[in-house]
Amino acid sequence: DHRYNYVVTAQKPSSVRHSVVGCFTAPGAVNLIVSKCTRLEISVITADGLQGVMDVPIYGRISALRLFAVAGEETERLFLLTEKNRFAILKCDPATGELQTCANGDASDRIGRPVQSGQMCIVSPKRDAIVLHLYDGHLKIIPVSPSGVLSEAYNVRIDELNLVDLVFLDAEDFEGLPTIAVLYDDGGGHRHAKTYSLSLPSRELLQFRWAQENLDAVANLLIPIPGTDGVVVVGQSTVCFLAHNAAYGAVDREGTRFLLGDFRGELLLLVLERNGPSKSVTGLHIERLGRTSQPSTISYLDAGVVYIGSACGDSQLIRLHAHPPDPSQPDSFLEVLDTTTNLGPIVDFCVVDLDRQGQGQVVTCSGGAGDGSLRIVRSGIGVLPQATVELPSLKGVWNLRRSFEDEHDAFLVLGFVESTSVLGMNAAEEIEETLWSSNLLGSLVVQVTPAAVNVADTQTLQRVSQWTPPEGSHIIMAAANATQMAVVTGVGRVVLLELKGSALEEAGQLALDSEIACIDLSPLKAGATASDWLVLGTWSMHVLLYSLPGLQLATDEALGGEVIPRSILLSQFEDSAYVFCGLGDGHLVNYRLHGDQLGQRKKLALGTKPMKLRALRSRGVHYVFCASDRPTIIYANNQKLVYSNLNESEVNFMVSFHTEAIPHSLALAKDNDLTIGIIDEIQKLHIQTVPLEEQPRRIAHQPATRTYGVITTQATMGMVDAKSDSLRLIDDQTFETLDRYQMPESDMACSLLSTTLGETGAGPYYIVGTATTNLAEREPTEGRIMVFEAVEGKLHLVYTHETRGAVYVLHPFLHNDETMLVAGINSRVQMYRWEVSAMSTASLMPHCSYDGNVLILFLDSRKDLVILGDLMKSMQVLQYSSEEGKLLLRARDFRPMWMTAVKAMDDDTYIGGENSCNIFVVHKGDDAAPDEERTRLEVIGQYHVGEFINRFQKGSLVMKLPDSGVQTLQYHLIEGVRTARVTVQSLPVFRRNMSQAQGNLLDPPFSISVSPLPSTELSQAPLMLFGTINGVIGLIASLSQDQFQFLERLEAAMLKVVKGVGGLDHGAWRSFVNTHTQPTPACGFVDGDLVEQFLDLSRGDQEIVCSHLGGSASLEQVQHLVEDLSRLH
Repeated sequence: DHRYNYVVTAQKPSSVRHSVVGCFTAPGAVNLIVSKCTRLEISVITADGLQGVMDVPIYGRISALRLFAVAGEETERLFLLTEKNRFAILKCDPATGELQTCANGDASDRIGRPVQSGQMCIVSPKRDAIVLHLYDGHLKIIPVSPSGVLSEAYNVRIDELNLVDLVFLDAEDFEGLPTIAVLYDDGGGHRHAKTYSLSLPSRELLQFRWAQENLDAVANLLIPIPGTDGVVVVGQSTVCFLAHNAAYGAVDREGTRFLLGDFRGELLLLVLERNGPSKSVTGLHIERLGRTSQPSTISYLDAGVVYIGSACGDSQLIRLHAHPPDPSQPDSFLEVLDTTTNLGPIVDFCVVDLDRQGQGQVVTCSGGAGDGSLRIVRSGIGVLPQATVELPSLKGVWNLRRSFEDEHDAFLVLGFVESTSVLGMNAAEEIEETLWSSNLLGSLVVQVTPAAVNVADTQTLQRVSQWTPPEGSHIIMAAANATQMAVVTGVGRVVLLELKGSALEEAGQLALDSEIACIDLSPLKAGATASDWLVLGTWSMHVLLYSLPGLQLATDEALGGEVIPRSILLSQFEDSAYVFCGLGDGHLVNYRLHGDQLGQRKKLALGTKPMKLRALRSRGVHYVFCASDRPTIIYANNQKLVYSNLNESEVNFMVSFHTEAIPHSLALAKDNDLTIGIIDEIQKLHIQTVPLEEQPRRIAHQPATRTYGVITTQATMGMVDAKSDSLRLIDDQTFETLDRYQMPESDMACSLLSTTLGETGAGPYYIVGTATTNLAEREPTEGRIMVFEAVEGKLHLVYTHETRGAVYVLHPFLHNDETMLVAGINSRVQMYRWEVSAMSTASLMPHCSYDGNVLILFLDSRKDLVILGDLMKSMQVLQYSSEEGKLLLRARDFRPMWMTAVKAMDDDTYIGGENSCNIFVVHKGDDAAPDEERTRLEVIGQYHVGEFINRFQKGSLVMKLPDSGVQTLQYHLIEGVRTARVTVQSLPVFRRNMSQAQGNLLDPPFSISVSPLPSTELSQAPLMLFGTINGVIGLIASLSQDQFQFLERLEAAMLKVVKGVGGLDHGAWRSFVNTHTQPTPACGFVDGDLVEQFLDLSRGDQEIVCSHLGGSASLEQVQHLVEDLSRLH
């Protein structure tokens, strides 16, 4: 039901807006603090580079950060301001590493016009005042005592209305008052500078020493110079020093060197010449250091290391050199040490499933100007193949080292039906069929065949001992560690072997009634050579845990269901021990091992075919590989298990193959080949970058030609010789540009679409909508619709149609098997038909239109409806009447909303994003409703997402998995008032027991478990993705009513435990508010970012949250539900 939605962030914001450097987390520490819209990232500078300390969400969009010192404290405090004028002063407790709120408040005024150029915040050199510029014509002063206590804030008037920049000078006036310099625009295109003294006792601004008129017309930055009452004014083409007598980063405290960055990414060093005892500035000169990402903030760290934070490109950590570090680039004096990927701004994106396996990948138009690129975002982990060989009928793969202590692997053992091949890096040898092979202590290796357990020495390559099963029996399966081995030699018979010298000797036996399906005795402790436990999976669907070496039964746990376990594994993540059990239908069951008991059972659907489990280690990270038709890697993050898909098709076996030649590699066995490859860094989302060196604006995918169409522009790059917009044809596998069509010089490409046209499904075509630019016009009066066909990697212009206005948006409209084209042209919706003449020439013919809007920016369609988003007039729904050949207004939202994105969720429900970072859902009334209700779009959900959304697209980043197999049914007790949910593992068993039951359903032999939780089968929930300016990829999942109501209660319970950083209120943060409305509480949405923090809480806090649910759900049930939700992204 689209009335009930779950909103969560799949990719956190990555655009950097602010950064500060100082001592924050501990005495003597040097910290870099970075704001990424709604998140605060704090790092410490170490000898090995930047090390993350904390990453915390903020209930607000951060607009300013300032560090300042307080008398008597060894660390600095952080002043944080949000766009809603909430502020907080934070400090870090060195003992616990937690943030503490020293003060907070609301700096908003009841009257006043909010500043249009952005809020400003400065702290006086003596740390006795914080000055905010929030409203035109006013400065808000917050006095600060020497001990850091804030006094009552007040406003002072300032004559200049359009402030561009604001700084405190490193000088006082004659009375010892702090001084402020302002850079302002007079409204006529001229910029000037002026100085004031701030009198804290009298609460007023006083004219100071100097002022300067007619500066660079685009000057936008003031740099105060230490030891003087002067500033450096930075413009687009000039830099000047202003003083009474005569994105930047200070390199030294003396104020002689400053780093400057421009929108092209040029990094410049501004050097001030200072002479005499007064160190007065006598000259300026600039040196070019090289090219970086377009900077939004520059922070000099230490020893020539600089942090470049970017909102339009990747953020970088660079080192400055006196000489070019790369001889091939003699003009560059910098070295890039590290890069942080930034998806922002996401201008457009598409969701594609190239492998047709049900897992989408997102391709974004990201970056700005020369940092523009396509970003391919996939959920899961990729493998870069290094070698592949065809090897059909593989039954198993094992890795061997020359000795147990060696770091690198030396051999791969490949098991076939009747033989075994041992592959070295340069040789191969064939021996009999292998069931198991691994290293033992020292230089010993073991090979298990159906007939014997063979121990060999890798130094001599000779067998040194052998164990054989009793006569008449043979070995079915085996598992081993460095000193122990368990072999299954018949129905229910297990033999435990222990290493004595160079031989494996019998140490115990088990005889079970049930046949054994899988076995493991992996040590839980890192570096251990023996295990304390033996775990078995049986054909009777039980997990048996035995203690070693005594083989005493500790736990017998029923798996439930009717599917046999195929693989079992003991593994430890962080401080928790687990037993994983892979079933024959692709499900994974895992248990927590507490002492000698198994608990906290969870069952997940990871695939559809039998699963094999293997423990691996790569780059120091321990994880579990689940080989199946949808291979998955399990790893731990902050005391919780994370499941990431491997971006490979069906994998039968996988082992680590860490060699000197190919370190950190894996061997993957599929049906017909063996691949050795290097695994990506273990993380949830993987991002590939395709640099374009110009800004992409629109993207469309065309499956039939296996290509993307991408509109790019150079208009934002500030180039004198900038070319006109282009349509690029890009291969959807290699991302190579196959062809490029340059638009006419006066045309700006606005929209792009891939579709077929007409009744015969002609095409597919790429269709581009343009606007003809004319500087004398306030609004374009001409444009074009250009139809292209991609043939053998080339773009062919098929047809051009002239329009009376800019074509801002295009969308296909399917009616009675005919695909028509709907275009938003200025304020008009125009529908076209694709007609083929008798001469076989095709053209777009206007069919019908609808006027009455301001500017149509977004279109979508459902059946005979067209949903449009207007620049200022929210959403409208038009209905196409084929009988009349008209578009008629069906319903509209009468509120003034400046739309940024629109999408239909179903035939009657539509979602929109607006420019105050809100989203809302509207519902179209029934056709039989009264006219007033019928023509009004009812608002059924609204929520402040805190991000400027540019696009909604239906789809998902994760693979659509089968349901967990848990059947959820409704039943009524015979006594009859209460209803509950029955959770039954096996529906056939349920029906059989049901037929046997007599009287009350709770009587034997039928037993049920009643769960108050809603069904957690979320795999089929409708999903929608959105992309934002700050690089966020978000997910909206539509839930059932009972799921939503339970999550609402969980959200409220979380708020009683999780408090906002800086005392910021969650309810106020998520309230719907813009310039036209008063704050309204969010409704129809659950905050998934808050709910999923449940998994990060300590167990004690989790229990407190569950207690606030009134006992309606156990901690394990809530964990299971939230983990299922987190797997949606």
